[in-house]
Amino acid sequence: EGLAHAEVVAGALARSLNVHLKIETGTSRQGVFVDDVEDLLNDLRRMQHVSLSGVSTHFANIEDSGNPQYATMQFGKFQEAIGRIHDYGFTPEFIHCACSAAIIIYPDTHGTLVRSGISTYGIWSSDLVASTVRDRHLKCDLEPVLSWKTRVAQVKSYPVGTPISYGLTEVLKKRSRVAVLPVGYSDGYDRRLSSVGEVIIKGYRCKVLGRVCMNMMMVDVSDVPDLQKEDEVMLLGKEGRHVVSAEFLAIKAGTIPYELLARINPTLPRIVV
Repeated sequence: EGLAHAEVVAGALARSLNVHLKIETGTSRQGVFVDDVEDLLNDLRRMQHVSLSGVSTHFANIEDSGNPQYATMQFGKFQEAIGRIHDYGFTPEFIHCACSAAIIIYPDTHGTLVRSGISTYGIWSSDLVASTVRDRHLKCDLEPVLSWKTRVAQVKSYPVGTPISYGLTEVLKKRSRVAVLPVGYSDGYDRRLSSVGEVIIKGYRCKVLGRVCMNMMMVDVSDVPDLQKEDEVMLLGKEGRHVVSAEFLAIKAGTIPYELLARINPTLPRIVV
């Protein structure tokens, strides 16, 4: 159906359309089964405006380098599909299935194109991949390049016993200085980091106090000297000897680094350094 629609649209526009064919090899998601490839290729042969320029698949557990059998099975199916496509006379330029983990530890999967995802930001796709690199003495030293910053909006002092944020879920155990930050879950700062997340301000690690709000959050800055409004805050990244990594925040939130990074609101300004 998708190919037929592409043919109609391309014909109406009087132009040719290059498409990539995804093969379902074991993720149980998008793609056509290997045994259905020939039928689809027969359809492509009859089309005047659609050309096959790429073939891909997607691994289900390639990050589990301690159990490569399933990924090996998937790659075998993908190679079988590529063989059938070539047998039908098609020679797509782009053959791709390698994500970050496969790029690093399975070079045989590289094809003619790779899809670097989370490793583009210098973040390991899993602890297993990182340990495999170390164990095999592979040459790969990822360095995080993504940081997320904000600035202090307000600083206040509160007495012991003061509840902080919605639900009164956290009560100050001592007199404290509290900074309000203009960031919340609408910006992508995970609400599960309420009372457990940390930020870096002027070289000091500061704990998130109470619930993360929609567009604000509070942190304990009692130990930060001479803190002023508009001082810089590191939500994610490195400052001096302190690091708040995506892996650290993911553990605190009970999720994976992928989710935390994907949650960062696309409307926030990006600065390429």
